[in-house]
Amino acid sequence: MELIQPLIVWSDERNEEHVRLRAPDGGEADLYGVGEDASVLLFTRWCLGDICELTAKLARELHMVIVPPDRPVRSSLSGSARTCPRTWRQRRLFVRTGIDLQRIIDPASLGEVTQT
Repeated sequence: MELIQPLIVWSDERNEEHVRLRAPDGGEADLYGVGEDASVLLFTRWCLGDICELTAKLARELHMVIVPPDRPVRSSLSGSARTCPRTWRQRRLFVRTGIDLQRIIDPASLGEVTQT
């Protein structure tokens, strides 16, 4: 988890797997599941911006999926999309960057209009 080390501003002494991160843009998030054998990471108190980029980067590097609140599961694109089901590619169920993730969670924050 070297990727998050420079961003840690607080860690829970009682629970070593819980840290608070602060991204370069000032956005913060609590992250649970940090450890040598992390198989699940949970972000809470989560901000848009650089935290989105960090989330996408962690998912790519750790080959994890992203489960946004009230949205379909998204897969990070760490390898070739050709190895994934065709329907996933057609439905754009991939997150390549933090902007992709932000667009899924809060398109209005990017000045985009949502369809209802």
